[in-house]
Amino acid sequence: MQVAMKRDVIRRKAIEPKSSADHETDARDSGVQSVDRALSIIETLAEDDQGYRLSDLAIRTGLSTSTVHRLLGTLENRRFVQFDRTESKWHVGARAFTVGATFARRRNFSAQAVPYLRKLRDLTRETANLAVVDDEFIIVLTRMESREIMRSLTKVGGRVAMVASGVGKAVLATYSNEDVSAIIHHHGMPRLTEKSIVRPGDLFKELEKIRRQGFAIDDEEACMGLRCIAAVVYNDCAEPLAAISVSGMTSRLTDERLPMLGQMVREVAAELTVALGGVMPGAKPA
Repeated sequence: MQVAMKRDVIRRKAIEPKSSADHETDARDSGVQSVDRALSIIETLAEDDQGYRLSDLAIRTGLSTSTVHRLLGTLENRRFVQFDRTESKWHVGARAFTVGATFARRRNFSAQAVPYLRKLRDLTRETANLAVVDDEFIIVLTRMESREIMRSLTKVGGRVAMVASGVGKAVLATYSNEDVSAIIHHHGMPRLTEKSIVRPGDLFKELEKIRRQGFAIDDEEACMGLRCIAAVVYNDCAEPLAAISVSGMTSRLTDERLPMLGQMVREVAAELTVALGGVMPGAKPA
């Protein structure tokens, strides 16, 4: 008796024509990608005040030259970027500044902080800064510049890792060790100078010291030759709202002056906390 052998047949799945919904999804995905790339270009331009040539911008963003050129054209039309024909370089445009300034205005305590920054600047004769945490980075909102040489490192709007700055460490000292460990896991501990703190154990010891004395010191950890002294400004729940600091050259911010300067920064931060309706940790309710 013959047994019929059954053949396994591999059938190719029929390709169905795309529906209008599929086309809409493709267009939407393409649009999102273009927005992401355009924002990447703006962020890259913001890294350097000197601007970038087209080829350098393509390398920095990882995009093709043609893609960058196309997106720059659109951004230029909307005044988010501008082209310097003398140097053949692209820069952040006026519209980007206008939009970015809304962030500082939304942090409505910036204007209220100015008199306190001015007071701190005049007391110490150094640059006074106001900064906040954004996505586990420190952003400088505003500052009162010192009249001394080499006034500051991070520009207004600039971002810096929390572990690599005085204001960042001041805020980290209010966090639990678990939260600090999570931030280290996300962003690492960059070695910016030979004095940068790059071991978690060393950072935790530093944070304990900050908690005891009430202010933080960036001792040439972000830039050799520069020091920063910072303290936290609190909100009405006794949680960190912002931080203020003074920064200057180590030749002026000497070891002998650090305790006195730290006390000044701490006191002005407490004054600003009260002025903003905040509460210092451990303070008794009024």
